[in-house]
Amino acid sequence: MGVDAAVQYSQRNKKLQAMGYANYREYLASDLWRSIRSRIMTRDKGRCRICKAVAVDVHHLRYTWRVLNGQCDRHLLALCRSCHEMAEFRGEEKVSPSEARLRVLEALGKSPRKKPKPSPKKTKKGKKKGKKKPAPPPPANKKPTPPPPQVHRPISTAPLAIQVPMPATGKPLARLRNNSRTQ
Repeated sequence: MGVDAAVQYSQRNKKLQAMGYANYREYLASDLWRSIRSRIMTRDKGRCRICKAVAVDVHHLRYTWRVLNGQCDRHLLALCRSCHEMAEFRGEEKVSPSEARLRVLEALGKSPRKKPKPSPKKTKKGKKKGKKKPAPPPPANKKPTPPPPQVHRPISTAPLAIQVPMPATGKPLARLRNNSRTQ
């Protein structure tokens, strides 16, 4: 058993001792546990919550005061022997209660392990590039204002006041045009 498992089982045992039980075995032999176990088996219809085989054990997902006292059944499940062993053992080694809980929840398809969010891509300037938030919709009682009309300036057809000389000939462009028409 790993250090984490030993610490968690020690915490469970301290709670049981405060309830008046010498150890976990004594708790499992108590009338309190028998009534809790019977209630869970009835609730789960005597079937394993993972594989639906005949259940023979009731598994604690958590060892809180309320669960151990029978005030909260939410963290108790009926399991068959093989699913219970799958949850609580890695080879010959007993796993911690928290790891057993994760194994059961994963088998049920309710994995509490959060998948990491992909980090937003960074632009060249080091700013995070994420999704832009959409603009909020306009209020229901107000009509959206139309965009302002675009103003187009007319293109001027007047001759340029200054004639720009061509670099190659040194003659104004207008003179070149006139000369090409006459030839």
